[in-house]
Amino acid sequence: MKKRLYFITGKDRFLGQFRKPWYSLDAVVFEKELREAGWEVITCEFHEVANGSVLIQDSYVFYTFSQKDEIRAYYKDVVYFFAAAGKRSIAVL
Repeated sequence: MKKRLYFITGKDRFLGQFRKPWYSLDAVVFEKELREAGWEVITCEFHEVANGSVLIQDSYVFYTFSQKDEIRAYYKDVVYFFAAAGKRSIAVL
């Protein structure tokens, strides 16, 4: 069985990192490298997780970061309720 990893991104697959949140990691390259290392990679946006159209189970989760206070608060809320439902989030990129 492949190891499954979810990237929860911002709008337009933006993968902001904690150290430089205004700079997106290249999601396509990152995904390609992980797939070559044997991971199943699924990318979705925060709104898809928040509204339940993407259901995450038995997976590792990485999620984006934002320097904008209101967007960062939204991300924290989604991650909070995700965790409260018994899911595990792994790391902020």
